[in-house]
Amino acid sequence: MVVEHLAQPQAVLLEARRVLKPNGIFLFHTPNSRSYATLLARIVPEGFKVWLIGILEGRKEEDVFPTLYRMNTPQQVEQLAKAAGLKVIELRRVESSAQAVMLGPFVLFELLWIKLLRLSSLENLRSNLIVILQKS
Repeated sequence: MVVEHLAQPQAVLLEARRVLKPNGIFLFHTPNSRSYATLLARIVPEGFKVWLIGILEGRKEEDVFPTLYRMNTPQQVEQLAKAAGLKVIELRRVESSAQAVMLGPFVLFELLWIKLLRLSSLENLRSNLIVILQKS
C-alpha cells in the first residue's frame, strides 16, 4: 500500500523493470480511485484528514503521507505499465474489510455496501486493486 503515494509512478515502474529478472514480476496492492473511501478521502482537506487518522487509527502526523493517486485506476496501471515495458498479468479489483468499525452503527451501511460490491456490475467500485506486472 504505497503506490497511491508515488509522485512519479512511471519512474518507479521503469526502475522495477530495470531490476527485475526476465519474466520477473512486480506485485502491488493499492486503493482503487473509484472506491467510495478514496473519493471521500480526496475531498477531505489534508489537515482534517491527518487529524482524523490520528484519532481513528492512533497514527502520528509524521506517519500520514500525502496521497496522489497517479496509478490507482486500471486504465492508469495499464497505460503506465505499457509505457514502462511491463505486461499486466493480472489486475484484480477486490473489496476490503469494513473501515467504519470505530463509527458504531454506521459500519452496518458499509458492510451492506461491501456485500453489494460482490456484484459484477459494481466491480469497478471495489476498494482495492491487486496488480501483477511482468517484465517481458
